[in-house]
Amino acid sequence: MRATTSRACVRLARRRRANLVPLHKETRIVPYTADEMYAVVAEMERYPEFLPWCASLRVLKREREGEIEIATAEMVVAYQGLNECYVSRVRLDRAARIIEARHVEGPFKRLDTRWRFVPLAPEHFPAKLPARGRAQFLTRTAKPSGRGSPQKMRQTKNRERLRDSKKSESALGSEIHFLIDFSFKNRLLSAVAGVAFGFVAARMAQAFVQRAESLYAHTS
Repeated sequence: MRATTSRACVRLARRRRANLVPLHKETRIVPYTADEMYAVVAEMERYPEFLPWCASLRVLKREREGEIEIATAEMVVAYQGLNECYVSRVRLDRAARIIEARHVEGPFKRLDTRWRFVPLAPEHFPAKLPARGRAQFLTRTAKPSGRGSPQKMRQTKNRERLRDSKKSESALGSEIHFLIDFSFKNRLLSAVAGVAFGFVAARMAQAFVQRAESLYAHTS
């Protein structure tokens, strides 16, 4: 009985390992607004210009479900000699600043991505920021009047911050929440891709941040 139980446990463990789906989650604070980062990810047709391993992408259809935009996109991925084409259904919620994509056709058993962009107020920024982000942060908040008491100067800065916050929920930066998980239908492909999955996912996230920098680095 003990041997039978042991073999059953081994088989169960193997099934669980076979069904494991690579998952990558990360959070980044960037010196670009939530709306700017949303726009970068939402502009799917431009992905081949900057996204690693994206050989081509075309939007097959766009439709709306109330305030939500639904896009069907076909993307060709080229990685280490592998070229795969797949189709995703992308849900774009501009009001909530959330973009979700779900695989509907192609070599994957599962491929889901989710982006969420959260505006950050000055008081929520960490002490250490990227160099350009910190310079922008200080530029936007430190506006000395050159006269008046320290208390009046602080009051003036607070009014300016409030005024700026009304113009944009995040005039200074945002927090990015990124998630991707997948598995191939083919176990061999899944094993090969799984080895470098974390690296690939991180490179993808970084590519979107770099795209934002190229578009918005010199804007005030």
